Amino acid sequence: MAKFKSSVLGSVKGSIGNVVFSRWKKSIVVKEKNQDERTNFSEKQLLVQSKFRLIASYAKTLRPVIKLGFRGLTAEKTEFNIFIEENFQYITGDVLNLEMNFSKLILSKGVLEQMTQINVTKGTETIKLDWNPNSSGQKTDSVTVVVLEPSSKQIVMDRNSTRETGTTEITFPQNWNGKEVHLFSFASDSFGNNSNNSYLGKVNLT
Repeated sequence: MAKFKSSVLGSVKGSIGNVVFSRWKKSIVVKEKNQDERTNFSEKQLLVQSKFRLIASYAKTLRPVIKLGFRGLTAEKTEFNIFIEENFQYITGDVLNLEMNFSKLILSKGVLEQMTQINVTKGTETIKLDWNPNSSGQKTDSVTVVVLEPSSKQIVMDRNSTRETGTTEITFPQNWNGKEVHLFSFASDSFGNNSNNSYLGKVNLT
C-alpha cells in the first residue's frame, strides 16, 4: 500500500476514493482504482477525495504553467505534486460545493524579484497589462501572464514580453464572453530561475 506525507494532507495510506497513492522521488504518484475495487467511504474521505479531484483538474489545466513555474524544484517531486501540496489548503467548502481561493493560488516559486504594480485594462476582446519597465529585477527577465477561466478550466498563457517592454495584450476566446477570469503573472530568466507569482485580480468579461 502507498504512503504519502505532506504538511497539508498529513499521512495518507493506501487509497482515497477512486485514487491509489504510490511513491516516486519522495512524492505521491496517483493512479485510478479499478471500478470493482471501490468501497464505501466516510464523509471525511469523500471530502478529501473531492478536493483532490478538483486540485488535480486544475493541475492538468495549468500543466504548462506549473512546468515552467516550478522548474528547478523537481529534484524530489514533480511539478504536479508541488502544485497539489502548495494549493490543496486553498480549497474550501463541502463535497457538493467546493471553491478554490484563486487569490492564494501558487503557480511559481523562486528567487527573482516578484512582479508588482501591474495595471489591468479590459478591452472588447482583449486584456491589456501595463507595468513600470524600470521596476526592480533584470530588464531581460521574461514575463509570463496567465488568464484562467475556472468554469471551463481553460487558460491563456502569454510569454510575449519582458520586464523592459512594460506591457502586453492578450486576446481571450470568444466563448469567454460573460465569464469571470483570474489573472496571474511571474518573471523568469534564462538560467532557470523564477519569481513567485503575483495574483492580479479577477476580471468580468462582459
